[in-house]
Amino acid sequence: MEKTVLDMKNGEKAEVAAIEGGCMLGMRLEALGIRSGKQVTRISRQLLGGPVIVAIDGRQTALGRGTASKIRVVPLHC
Repeated sequence: MEKTVLDMKNGEKAEVAAIEGGCMLGMRLEALGIRSGKQVTRISRQLLGGPVIVAIDGRQTALGRGTASKIRVVPLHC
């Protein structure tokens, strides 16, 4: 069942399935290490429209809600 990074719960881990955006968004996320097949963990989501904090490859990154809603993921069940 695919969902977006924005829909994930805090602490949930998932594998990136696809990025729904243009070439520039894909290149920007690639530079952050976010690409298909990578594991991502949602750390937190700030209140009142703030960023979504994710961890990937041991680094935390803040993503805007619009960007987080374009990253499709498949939840990992441990």
